[in-house]
Amino acid sequence: MKITFVYPRIPYFYDQTPYPPLGIGYLSASIKDSVNTIDCIDGQILNKDGYEQAVSKINSDVVCISATLPQMKESCRVANEVKANQPSTQVIIGGYGPNSLPTQEVFQPGNFDIFVRGEGEITLRRVISCLRQGEDLKDIFGIVFTRDGNIISTGINPNLPELDSLPLPNRELFDIPLYLETWKRNVGITSLHMLASRGCPFSCTFCDKTVTGKICRSRAPESVVDEMQQLWQRYRPDD
Repeated sequence: MKITFVYPRIPYFYDQTPYPPLGIGYLSASIKDSVNTIDCIDGQILNKDGYEQAVSKINSDVVCISATLPQMKESCRVANEVKANQPSTQVIIGGYGPNSLPTQEVFQPGNFDIFVRGEGEITLRRVISCLRQGEDLKDIFGIVFTRDGNIISTGINPNLPELDSLPLPNRELFDIPLYLETWKRNVGITSLHMLASRGCPFSCTFCDKTVTGKICRSRAPESVVDEMQQLWQRYRPDD
C-alpha cells in the first residue's frame, strides 16, 4: 500500500519563517510500519510549479489531506483532481479545517471518502488497516464516510490521554534543509519546532480547539529532551 500525504498550498502569512507540518509528521509516524511507501506533498515549502506537478502525478492507494480552515478550498480541489485521475484512490481528510465545519459541508460530491475526526494518529492507523484488509469502516470509531450516497458517522474519539504513547513525528517526510535555508535567508537564523503538549483550558476567540480539546496534556520531560537532542544532532538548528 502506498500513502501520499498532502499539505495544501495556500498563501501563507509566515512564508518567510515556515515550520514543517508536524501533524502530518505524527500521522505518518503512526502508520509507517504498516505500509510500503509514504510520501508527502508539502505545499508550504514547494513552489507553485513543483506543487502542481506533484499533485498531478499522485498515484497512491490512499491520499491523506491535512487541512486548516483556509486550506479547505484547496483540499477539495486536490481531492477532485485525484479522483478524476485515480477514481479508486481513497481520499482521507483530517485536521482543524474539516473538524470546524458541519459534516455536510465537508462531504461535497466528488471530494473525500473518509473524514478522520479529532486527533487522528490511532484512528488513521485503524483506517489504513481496514482499507488494506477490506474490512467494514463501520467498525472504526471516530470517522465519517460516505456509502451509497449516504453520510455515515461512527462517533467522536476522546483525546489521547497519553501523548508519550505516540512515536516522535516522522520529519524525514519533509525537506528540513530547505526549511532551514528559508529561515536563514529571510531572518538570519535557523529554527525548528516541536510539541510538548496538546490542549488548552482557555477560551481565546481566535483559537480552534476542536482537535486537541480544552484539557492540557503534557509529554514526559524525558521525551521532550530526547526530541530536542534528536533535532540538534540531525539538523543543527541555531540555538
